[in-house]
Amino acid sequence: MPTLDSHVAGFAMAYCLRTLGNKGLPEREAQVLREQGERWNQVVVEQSRGDITLFFAMVPVIDAAMSATPMAQVKDEANAGSLPAPVFYCAEILRQPAVSEVMADTRASLAAAYAGDPP
Repeated sequence: MPTLDSHVAGFAMAYCLRTLGNKGLPEREAQVLREQGERWNQVVVEQSRGDITLFFAMVPVIDAAMSATPMAQVKDEANAGSLPAPVFYCAEILRQPAVSEVMADTRASLAAAYAGDPP
């Protein structure tokens, strides 16, 4: 995966993980995901090229997708219920058409800054 694609997807995934607290997860789980998202975001920020604020165009689109999409669930066979699947959920959010489109726009906006990177 080219560096630009990795950074755009990484920023979006990190943002999703950091903002899962309002999706009904247990507080400890939400805290761990938030911390991991913050670390992932830090790596992207440290390694990014060009204007970092261009990444922020994705935030309102991701927020809208998360607001409209319930948390993914998996069967909990042991307890005859279900468990949240937050990492899968964030991956699915990134595949939603509006989010994919804003990610493509962000890649286009940052393409010149990453032009020297290998494909």
